[in-house]
Parts: sequence; structure tokens; C-alpha cells
Amino acid sequence: MEYDHLNPYPFYAYMRRNSPVIRDDMGNWQFFRYEDVRKILTDWSRFSSRFPMGDTVLSGTVLNLDPPRHDKLRALVADPFSAPNVELLEGRVRAIVEELLSEVGREMDVITDLAVPLPVMVIADMLGLPKGDLWKFKEWSDDLVGVGGRDSMGELLEYLQRRIEERRASPRRDLISALLGSVVEGEKLTDRELLGFLVLLLVAGNETTTNLIGNSVLTMLERKDVVGRLAADPRLVTTAVEEFLRYRSPVQGVFRVAKEDMKVGGVEVKEGDMVFAWIGSANRDEEKFQDPDQFVPDRRPNPHLAFGAGVHTCLGAPLARLEGRLALTALLRLLPRMKLSEQKLEPIGNWIFLGVRHLRVELSS
Repeated sequence: MEYDHLNPYPFYAYMRRNSPVIRDDMGNWQFFRYEDVRKILTDWSRFSSRFPMGDTVLSGTVLNLDPPRHDKLRALVADPFSAPNVELLEGRVRAIVEELLSEVGREMDVITDLAVPLPVMVIADMLGLPKGDLWKFKEWSDDLVGVGGRDSMGELLEYLQRRIEERRASPRRDLISALLGSVVEGEKLTDRELLGFLVLLLVAGNETTTNLIGNSVLTMLERKDVVGRLAADPRLVTTAVEEFLRYRSPVQGVFRVAKEDMKVGGVEVKEGDMVFAWIGSANRDEEKFQDPDQFVPDRRPNPHLAFGAGVHTCLGAPLARLEGRLALTALLRLLPRMKLSEQKLEPIGNWIFLGVRHLRVELSS
């Protein structure tokens, strides 16, 4: 059974039935069942996030740390991304969505016209960066996750360092200034930690939300009945976003490192072994979800793992949910007139993320 980058779910189902745990040619353990994946994500005392990343700016960020250092660093950056503070951004995010959709004509590429610029514009807005620099951020983001064409890390870091120095000299009401002033237990972020967080925000915020929106629209174009239900009751969009996250998870899996010898999923894992938890497979596990291959917009409960679980639950989840909800609510006006253009859908070039490079549609009058 081969892995299809656009539709990996038949492969996942096969693996859950026949080989729910495998050791690949690199010696890494791969886990496909929900209970195993959730255990790996939540038990940081046995599954460490301190996997090898080399000497990069992302090493030593919340992505790559365990408690207690993880918790202190997360506390320094968490406040702007709390659900109450994110909700304060609703008016601005809605305005950006409307601005982007106002430029749509008879044809539209959902990815390049909406799903890409929306999170880039929101993050740039939060950071207080010039609007003219938006597409630089998208190019840097693509390069960082391996779907661009060059190594631009040095260019990105130089740009961010200049912005940090400007805010240090003259603070503004923006996220960079807030993070420079953040103090927890008498401790502030170092410049390297601040740079690492800004890079992580760029990658996680852009790629995840872009794929959430693109995957959601693709699902709705395949399932016109879903469009009808959401149009009839827009209040369902909130629960539908959770189902989109489960049904086509933007992030398909994460790495961890075993901190001790243990038995997991019926196999003996040794200290130091690399472990990969397949979130995309867990979110379609028939042992956890009824009719997992059906899209159910009002599914409750919906304990999906699209944003991870435990102490490492995605910090930007409230923002991604807000952007997804507002984008999809606005698109409901257009979806009844929308159909897929003739095209060959192309997956993005990083197998950890699920999404398409383009999603071209036509709008009838």
C-alpha cells in the first residue's frame, strides 16, 4: 500500500489494521493508532521534544524543549495568543478576509488569493511589519518548510533582528514590543529566543492556517451537502472547523525521542529511539471516531489531535481557529457558485504538512 500525499487516509487505514507500529529503514518507530499517538503527544516525561535539530534558531524554542524550561519560555510568549486576546483580533481579521475576497473575480485560486495572504497579513499586522514585506514572509516561510527553492534563513534572521532593534529603541503597540517587555519570574526572552519564536510563529502560523483553509474548501467542494448545511446554519461553522481539522489535518505528524526503555503499542522502544506519531492517522481511527471517513460538521465530541495535545498543544491554535472560522464564514457566500477548475492538484512538498499548492475555482454569475 503506497502513501498518497493528497489522500493518505487509505494508507493509514491499512496500517492501523495490519501494522499499527512499524520501524522504518532509518530505525525510527512510526505509530498509527489514536491511543498510541495521544500517549506520545501527552507524556513528555517519556517522550521528549528535544529531538536533534542542529544549531538552528528553532533549537531551544518551545518546539524543541521539555518542561520546566518549556513552560517558562511558553509563559513568556503565551499571553498575546490566549483565546481572550485572540478574540480581540476578530474585527481586524474579518476586515482582511473581506479585503481579499473583494478582489476576487470570475476565477480564484483559493490558496494564493486567500489561504496564503490571510495568515501572512494577520501575523505581519501583529508584528507591526510593513504591508509591502508580506510576500517576503511567505517566501521565507516556504523555504523554511522545504517547499520553496532556496536557503533564506540568514536573510530572514537579519530582517527580524533589524525589527527587534528598532522596537528596542522605540517600542510600539505591536507583538515584537510586547515580547521584548515580557517578564516571567524576573526573566526575559534572550534575543536568540525571541528570534526563534518569531521564526516559529512565521512557519507554524502561515503553513498551518493556509492548509486549514485550503483543505476545508476542497472538502466543501467535494461535499456540496456540507455547504448547504453550513449556509442554512452558519453557527455550525465553529464545530465544522474542528471537523475540518480532524478530517484533513494540516499537520500529519510529529517527532519525539524516547527518554527511557518502554513498551508502547506492543513493541519495545529503547531510550534514544526516534518516534513519529501520525496525527493524520489518529484522527481517522475507527476505534476512536464513529464513521471516521465521513465529514460530520456537527461532530461532538471531537477529540482530534490536529493541534497536538498536552503541554505542547499548539500555542497558535486559537488564532488558527479564528482565521479559519472567519474565512469559511465569508466563503459561504461564494461556495454555492463555486466549482473546481480543470487542474491536477499538486501536494505541497513537505510530507509532514497536508495541503495543495493551488486550488483554482470558477465562480458562476
